[in-house]
Amino acid sequence: MAVLAILAGVVATVWLTGEWSTRSPAEPSATAVTPTETVKTVGLTPTETVETTGSLAIYPDSNITYGSGTTTLNLHVKNVGPGPVVIYKVEIVDVGSTSLIPAVTVLPGDATVLRFNILGNVTVGRVYLVKVYTRTGEIYVATVKAVE
Repeated sequence: MAVLAILAGVVATVWLTGEWSTRSPAEPSATAVTPTETVKTVGLTPTETVETTGSLAIYPDSNITYGSGTTTLNLHVKNVGPGPVVIYKVEIVDVGSTSLIPAVTVLPGDATVLRFNILGNVTVGRVYLVKVYTRTGEIYVATVKAVE
């Protein structure tokens, strides 16, 4: 076993097979280490801010209503995080989705029922998987039942 200490081009003391020897890192028995990337330390100045994001809770009383050819997703949500949640798309898996223009923003602490018309038919009594897409890249998933 060999213990090797390399000090950036300085001769190092090495324990080799039971004896101490002094060798330069450039000799064949030494291993040269070349950095593959530069590590930067980044700090915040007093004028910079860190953006916080929200977290969406989807309540179990959310539902999908279907009547007269219209499918409506009634999504009861609350933002339980420290920042806003911006919803840009909702989807009922295997039924359809809608892109929101403009996007819907739920502020921290706000609880509300959001209503979205979705093109597609649902079966009353069936439970569907719903996905909520946010601008920060999170996808919130819930199971929601279709009711009359």
